[in-house]
Amino acid sequence: MDLKNTNRGHRNNNPPNTNMATLPASAQIAQFQSTIENLNGGYNLRNWSFAARSALLPQTTITLQVTERNGQKANIQVPKLALLAASPQFQRHMKHRPQDTHIALIHQRLDADALRTIRSWLYSICTEPHFTRLPLEQDVEKMLALRLTAKIMGMAQYITHVTESYICGLGLRIPPPSELVTVVAFTRDRGVTDPALEALANRVAYLCTFHEVDADTESAYGEVLGDERFGRLLGAVKVEKVEAIRERGWMAVYRRVLAEYG
Repeated sequence: MDLKNTNRGHRNNNPPNTNMATLPASAQIAQFQSTIENLNGGYNLRNWSFAARSALLPQTTITLQVTERNGQKANIQVPKLALLAASPQFQRHMKHRPQDTHIALIHQRLDADALRTIRSWLYSICTEPHFTRLPLEQDVEKMLALRLTAKIMGMAQYITHVTESYICGLGLRIPPPSELVTVVAFTRDRGVTDPALEALANRVAYLCTFHEVDADTESAYGEVLGDERFGRLLGAVKVEKVEAIRERGWMAVYRRVLAEYG
Protein backbone atom coordinates (compact mmCIF):
# COMPACT_ATOMS: atom_id res chain seq x y z
CA MET A 1 0.00 0.00 0.00
CA ASP A 2 1.42 3.36 -1.01
CA LEU A 3 1.25 6.18 1.47
CA LYS A 4 -1.01 8.90 0.21
CA ASN A 5 -1.25 12.58 1.04
CA THR A 6 -4.53 13.71 2.52
CA ASN A 7 -6.41 16.73 1.26
CA ARG A 8 -5.88 19.45 3.87
CA GLY A 9 -9.20 20.99 2.93
CA HIS A 10 -11.09 17.80 3.73
CA ARG A 11 -11.93 17.23 7.38
CA ASN A 12 -13.21 13.94 8.66
CA ASN A 13 -12.65 13.64 12.39
CA ASN A 14 -14.73 10.49 12.84
CA PRO A 15 -12.59 7.97 14.71
CA PRO A 16 -12.36 4.32 13.75
CA ASN A 17 -15.50 2.41 14.73
CA THR A 18 -15.18 1.44 18.39
CA ASN A 19 -17.31 -1.67 17.67
CA MET A 20 -14.60 -2.94 15.36
CA ALA A 21 -13.36 -5.46 17.91
CA THR A 22 -16.63 -7.40 17.48
CA LEU A 23 -16.17 -7.80 13.72
CA PRO A 24 -14.58 -10.84 12.03
CA ALA A 25 -10.87 -10.32 11.38
CA SER A 26 -11.18 -9.77 7.62
CA ALA A 27 -13.98 -7.22 8.07
CA GLN A 28 -11.99 -5.54 10.84
CA ILE A 29 -8.99 -4.97 8.57
CA ALA A 30 -11.11 -3.83 5.61
CA GLN A 31 -13.09 -1.36 7.70
CA PHE A 32 -9.99 0.00 9.36
CA GLN A 33 -8.19 0.60 6.07
CA SER A 34 -11.25 2.30 4.61
CA THR A 35 -11.50 4.54 7.66
CA ILE A 36 -7.83 5.50 7.81
CA GLU A 37 -7.77 6.55 4.15
CA ASN A 38 -10.48 9.14 4.83
CA LEU A 39 -9.53 10.20 8.33
CA ASN A 40 -8.12 13.70 8.80
CA GLY A 41 -4.38 13.23 9.31
CA GLY A 42 -4.34 10.06 7.24
CA TYR A 43 -1.24 7.96 7.75
CA ASN A 44 0.51 10.32 10.17
CA LEU A 45 -0.62 9.67 13.72
CA ARG A 46 0.78 13.04 14.81
CA ASN A 47 -2.15 14.65 13.00
CA TRP A 48 -4.86 12.47 14.52
CA SER A 49 -7.16 13.85 17.18
CA PHE A 50 -7.08 12.19 20.59
CA ALA A 51 -10.59 10.84 19.93
CA ALA A 52 -9.30 9.08 16.81
CA ARG A 53 -6.19 7.73 18.56
CA SER A 54 -8.10 6.54 21.62
CA ALA A 55 -10.44 4.56 19.33
CA LEU A 56 -7.53 2.38 18.20
CA LEU A 57 -8.57 -0.15 20.85
CA PRO A 58 -5.27 -0.76 22.67
CA GLN A 59 -6.84 -3.77 24.39
CA THR A 60 -7.11 -5.51 20.99
CA THR A 61 -3.67 -7.02 20.45
CA ILE A 62 -1.68 -9.22 18.12
CA THR A 63 1.37 -11.27 19.09
CA LEU A 64 4.68 -10.65 17.32
CA GLN A 65 7.41 -13.23 17.73
CA VAL A 66 10.95 -11.93 17.48
CA THR A 67 14.38 -13.37 18.28
CA GLU A 68 16.19 -11.97 21.31
CA ARG A 69 19.90 -11.23 21.06
CA ASN A 70 20.59 -14.42 23.04
CA GLY A 71 18.79 -16.45 20.38
CA GLN A 72 15.65 -17.09 22.43
CA LYS A 73 12.22 -16.44 20.93
CA ALA A 74 10.09 -13.74 22.55
CA ASN A 75 6.35 -13.17 22.09
CA ILE A 76 5.39 -9.50 22.32
CA GLN A 77 1.75 -8.44 22.40
CA VAL A 78 1.21 -5.20 20.48
CA PRO A 79 -1.95 -3.07 20.04
CA LYS A 80 -3.22 -4.35 16.71
CA LEU A 81 -5.03 -1.32 15.28
CA ALA A 82 -2.40 1.14 16.48
CA LEU A 83 0.28 -0.92 14.74
CA LEU A 84 -1.89 -1.01 11.62
CA ALA A 85 -2.07 2.78 11.69
CA ALA A 86 1.65 3.23 12.28
CA SER A 87 3.22 0.52 10.11
CA PRO A 88 2.62 0.18 6.36
CA GLN A 89 4.54 -3.10 6.45
CA PHE A 90 2.10 -4.52 8.99
CA GLN A 91 -0.84 -3.19 6.97
CA ARG A 92 0.34 -5.04 3.87
CA HIS A 93 0.74 -8.28 5.80
CA MET A 94 -2.69 -8.08 7.44
CA LYS A 95 -4.41 -7.17 4.18
CA HIS A 96 -3.44 -10.60 2.82
CA ARG A 97 -3.59 -12.54 6.12
CA PRO A 98 -6.31 -10.86 8.22
CA GLN A 99 -6.91 -13.96 10.36
CA ASP A 100 -3.39 -13.95 11.80
CA THR A 101 -3.17 -13.57 15.57
CA HIS A 102 0.52 -14.52 15.83
CA ILE A 103 3.22 -13.37 13.42
CA ALA A 104 6.84 -14.57 13.42
CA LEU A 105 9.13 -11.71 12.40
CA ILE A 106 12.17 -13.15 10.65
CA HIS A 107 14.16 -10.03 9.75
CA GLN A 108 17.54 -10.49 11.41
CA ARG A 109 17.96 -6.82 12.31
CA LEU A 110 14.68 -6.47 14.20
CA ASP A 111 15.49 -5.84 17.86
CA ALA A 112 13.24 -7.30 20.58
CA ASP A 113 13.86 -4.51 23.09
CA ALA A 114 13.20 -1.90 20.40
CA LEU A 115 9.93 -3.65 19.56
CA ARG A 116 8.96 -3.51 23.24
CA THR A 117 9.65 0.23 23.20
CA ILE A 118 7.45 0.62 20.12
CA ARG A 119 4.71 -1.39 21.86
CA SER A 120 4.79 0.95 24.88
CA TRP A 121 4.73 3.96 22.57
CA LEU A 122 1.71 2.61 20.70
CA TYR A 123 -0.15 2.17 23.99
CA SER A 124 0.73 5.73 25.00
CA ILE A 125 -0.56 7.33 21.81
CA CYS A 126 -3.88 5.50 22.30
CA THR A 127 -4.29 6.58 25.91
CA GLU A 128 -2.60 9.98 26.33
CA PRO A 129 -4.27 13.20 25.12
CA HIS A 130 -1.02 14.65 23.75
CA PHE A 131 0.82 12.79 21.02
CA THR A 132 4.18 11.58 22.33
CA ARG A 133 7.23 10.75 20.25
CA LEU A 134 9.14 7.50 20.42
CA PRO A 135 11.46 7.88 23.43
CA LEU A 136 15.10 8.75 22.95
CA GLU A 137 17.51 6.15 24.27
CA GLN A 138 20.70 7.46 25.87
CA ASP A 139 22.71 4.42 24.84
CA VAL A 140 23.85 4.77 21.22
CA GLU A 141 23.33 1.11 20.34
CA LYS A 142 19.81 1.07 21.81
CA MET A 143 19.02 4.34 20.03
CA LEU A 144 20.15 3.00 16.66
CA ALA A 145 18.46 -0.37 17.22
CA LEU A 146 15.15 1.42 17.84
CA ARG A 147 15.71 3.59 14.77
CA LEU A 148 16.46 0.60 12.52
CA THR A 149 13.59 -1.51 13.85
CA ALA A 150 11.14 1.34 13.22
CA LYS A 151 12.50 1.78 9.69
CA ILE A 152 12.15 -1.93 8.94
CA MET A 153 8.53 -1.70 10.11
CA GLY A 154 7.96 1.18 7.67
CA MET A 155 7.74 3.76 10.47
CA ALA A 156 10.54 6.11 9.36
CA GLN A 157 8.36 9.19 9.78
CA TYR A 158 8.29 8.59 13.55
CA ILE A 159 12.07 8.45 14.12
CA THR A 160 13.37 11.66 12.51
CA HIS A 161 13.98 13.08 16.00
CA VAL A 162 16.12 10.03 16.82
CA THR A 163 18.32 10.74 13.80
CA GLU A 164 18.52 14.41 14.72
CA SER A 165 19.51 13.62 18.30
CA TYR A 166 22.27 11.26 17.22
CA ILE A 167 23.73 13.64 14.64
CA CYS A 168 23.56 16.72 16.86
CA GLY A 169 25.19 14.84 19.71
CA LEU A 170 28.11 13.71 17.56
CA GLY A 171 29.41 17.27 17.35
CA LEU A 172 29.76 17.43 21.13
CA ARG A 173 31.75 14.26 21.76
CA ILE A 174 34.51 11.95 20.58
CA PRO A 175 32.88 8.72 19.36
CA PRO A 176 34.71 5.61 20.59
CA PRO A 177 36.09 3.30 17.87
CA SER A 178 33.48 0.69 18.82
CA GLU A 179 30.77 3.11 17.72
CA LEU A 180 31.96 2.79 14.13
CA VAL A 181 31.13 -0.92 14.28
CA THR A 182 27.76 -0.24 15.92
CA VAL A 183 26.67 2.37 13.37
CA VAL A 184 27.56 0.18 10.40
CA ALA A 185 25.56 -2.67 11.98
CA PHE A 186 22.48 -0.57 12.70
CA THR A 187 22.16 1.52 9.52
CA ARG A 188 21.02 0.70 6.00
CA ASP A 189 21.69 2.44 2.71
CA ARG A 190 18.80 2.28 0.23
CA GLY A 191 20.19 4.17 -2.74
CA VAL A 192 21.08 7.08 -0.42
CA THR A 193 23.72 6.98 2.30
CA ASP A 194 22.15 6.79 5.74
CA PRO A 195 22.52 10.29 7.29
CA ALA A 196 23.64 8.85 10.66
CA LEU A 197 26.40 6.85 8.94
CA GLU A 198 27.53 9.84 6.90
CA ALA A 199 27.59 12.11 9.95
CA LEU A 200 29.77 9.66 11.87
CA ALA A 201 32.08 9.23 8.87
CA ASN A 202 32.52 12.99 8.57
CA ARG A 203 33.01 13.40 12.32
CA VAL A 204 35.77 10.79 12.38
CA ALA A 205 37.35 12.24 9.22
CA TYR A 206 37.36 15.71 10.80
CA LEU A 207 38.86 14.47 14.08
CA CYS A 208 41.64 12.62 12.27
CA THR A 209 42.34 15.15 9.53
CA PHE A 210 42.83 17.99 11.99
CA HIS A 211 44.33 15.82 14.76
CA GLU A 212 41.63 16.54 17.29
CA VAL A 213 42.16 13.12 18.91
CA ASP A 214 45.27 11.45 20.27
CA ALA A 215 47.40 9.04 18.25
CA ASP A 216 45.98 5.96 19.98
CA THR A 217 42.42 6.92 19.05
CA GLU A 218 43.43 7.68 15.46
CA SER A 219 45.11 4.29 15.27
CA ALA A 220 42.02 2.56 16.66
CA TYR A 221 39.82 4.33 14.10
CA GLY A 222 42.25 3.21 11.39
CA GLU A 223 42.02 -0.43 12.47
CA VAL A 224 38.24 -0.40 12.12
CA LEU A 225 38.28 1.48 8.81
CA GLY A 226 40.93 -0.87 7.44
CA ASP A 227 38.47 -3.76 7.69
CA GLU A 228 36.53 -4.13 4.45
CA ARG A 229 33.36 -4.90 6.42
CA PHE A 230 33.26 -1.24 7.38
CA GLY A 231 34.05 0.19 3.98
CA ARG A 232 30.69 1.98 3.92
CA LEU A 233 32.12 4.49 6.38
CA LEU A 234 35.04 5.43 4.15
CA GLY A 235 32.71 5.72 1.18
CA ALA A 236 30.41 8.02 3.14
CA VAL A 237 33.02 10.72 3.87
CA LYS A 238 32.24 14.04 2.19
CA VAL A 239 35.46 16.07 2.00
CA GLU A 240 33.62 19.32 1.37
CA LYS A 241 31.59 18.84 4.53
CA VAL A 242 34.69 18.05 6.57
CA GLU A 243 36.20 21.34 5.39
CA ALA A 244 32.94 23.17 6.09
CA ILE A 245 32.86 21.77 9.62
CA ARG A 246 36.31 23.22 10.23
CA GLU A 247 35.28 26.61 8.86
CA ARG A 248 31.76 26.97 10.23
CA GLY A 249 31.35 24.40 12.98
CA TRP A 250 29.38 21.18 13.30
CA MET A 251 25.90 22.58 13.84
CA ALA A 252 26.25 25.23 11.14
CA VAL A 253 26.79 22.41 8.65
CA TYR A 254 24.34 19.87 10.03
CA ARG A 255 21.49 22.22 10.82
CA ARG A 256 20.90 22.51 7.08
CA VAL A 257 21.42 18.80 6.49
CA LEU A 258 18.88 17.92 9.18
CA ALA A 259 16.38 20.42 7.80
CA GLU A 260 16.60 18.72 4.41
CA TYR A 261 16.38 15.25 5.97
CA GLY A 262 13.43 16.11 8.22
